[in-house]
Amino acid sequence: MSLTTVELLNQSAALVDYNLFSSHSALVDALAREGAAAEHDALLALGERLGSVTLFTLGDVANRNPPQHEEEAALLRRVSTPAVKYWICKRAPSVCAETMQVLEALVARVLAP
Repeated sequence: MSLTTVELLNQSAALVDYNLFSSHSALVDALAREGAAAEHDALLALGERLGSVTLFTLGDVANRNPPQHEEEAALLRRVSTPAVKYWICKRAPSVCAETMQVLEALVARVLAP
């Protein structure tokens, strides 16, 4: 009995070496519309970096290699959790206030005659 190889035609190309920012047209349009055009070049560079083969390869390697030192990881979690909770509690009020201002502006824009 011989086995034949079937050619797959419905496979998409690998998502590597593309710009994560510029390929997301809704995000680019929204940033331009909302007045964040000054950050366009920085976001373009970040999108290029995040869509690189190197970063995808590093992510794949990290996913394939679980932590080897669980005791150290548990100690790090035990030590860092209070510090992270403190930082979140200090930062959360200002983030919430800024978010409420943005939402207020969006609601005002939508409800404006």
